Formats: sequence, C-alpha cells, structure tokens
Amino acid sequence: MLVASCTRETGAEFARTLFPELEFERVLAAKLRHKGGHGCTYVVLRLPQDVETEPPVVVPQWAAHSFEQEGAWRPTPVVESRKVLGPRQSCLVGDPYNLDGAGIDGYGQDILDLITSRGAWVSIHGRGEGQVLMLYAPDARLAFHLRYGD
Repeated sequence: MLVASCTRETGAEFARTLFPELEFERVLAAKLRHKGGHGCTYVVLRLPQDVETEPPVVVPQWAAHSFEQEGAWRPTPVVESRKVLGPRQSCLVGDPYNLDGAGIDGYGQDILDLITSRGAWVSIHGRGEGQVLMLYAPDARLAFHLRYGD
C-alpha cells in the first residue's frame, strides 16, 4: 500500500506516484498527510481537454467478490453511495467533529456530486482504514484519489 510520506514535497510528485500513466494539466488540491489519528490523503487533478472517455488508469485487482474490494472501474452513479462511501464522505465534505475533517476545500461537494450522477467512473479498493476511492470524470475534467485513514 502506498502511504504519503515526508519525502514527497509537492502535490505533483504525489499525483505522479498515484497516477503514473495519467496525463493531467495541474494539481487542483492535495493533502499529502493528515493530522491526528484518523484522516485522509488526497489529490485532485485537472485533466486536459479531449481525454479518453474511459479511465486509462490501472487500479489494483483485489478480491473480486465485492465492489468495495475488487478495484474495478464502475460507471457512476454509484448505487447507495452513502453506504459505499461511509466515513470517506466526511473526507470529501468535512466533519466538524473530526480534527482532520476539513474536507476538500472547493472540490469535495463537486466530487460527491460526480459520484452520484452519470458520466464519470469510480473505483473503490481495500476495506476500512487504507481504503482507496478513485474518480475519473472526463466531462468534468477531474481525476481524484483519496486514501482513507493514512
């Protein structure tokens, strides 16, 4: 598993580690490490115009018995997104009771909206702490990687 480390100084370096084969214009938001006992690390990327309609990003193929573990790309909307996202939702939009729960300023609600509407791709792999949520939204020109519990 990849964990954000002190050696990655910039969001661009972090993004390149997470998305080695993905072309992107710039990093819109990144959090390379969290504060406190629980939190999230993430990177939000602006994709170039005219990107592939399906994600070119390879994700780990974990146990193939559930969406939450297999890591396959699925088209949005995600059915029962609250159940699927669980505590990761507070990583997106914030949680005032969590020291690390500021959310993704300016992008969290947009990402949540993309997950619950048509036109994007989402992948979730792992379980509990360390679970990864990835989004590829060509029409919105966004790609996103969130690791819960880093």
